[in-house]
Amino acid sequence: MDIELDADLNAEDDEGLNWSVLSAAAHPEVVKAGAVITAGRDRYWSWVRVVRVDPDGQVHFEQISAAEAQEALELANAS
Repeated sequence: MDIELDADLNAEDDEGLNWSVLSAAAHPEVVKAGAVITAGRDRYWSWVRVVRVDPDGQVHFEQISAAEAQEALELANAS
């Protein structure tokens, strides 16, 4: 699995969302609010939905199920 955003999936912000930084993204241009990507590390990763990207480059996201990710990706490909 290609990890699109290197992240510690145990790290949470004050709102309970996971977070990382935009500079840790393989393709920063696709990391924007609403995007469904993979995040984590080679041995422990998850599908995630990006909630927001702050002006300083902090990326806030929530982990989602494989079924939610598949549905989101199918909708994106249909448009």
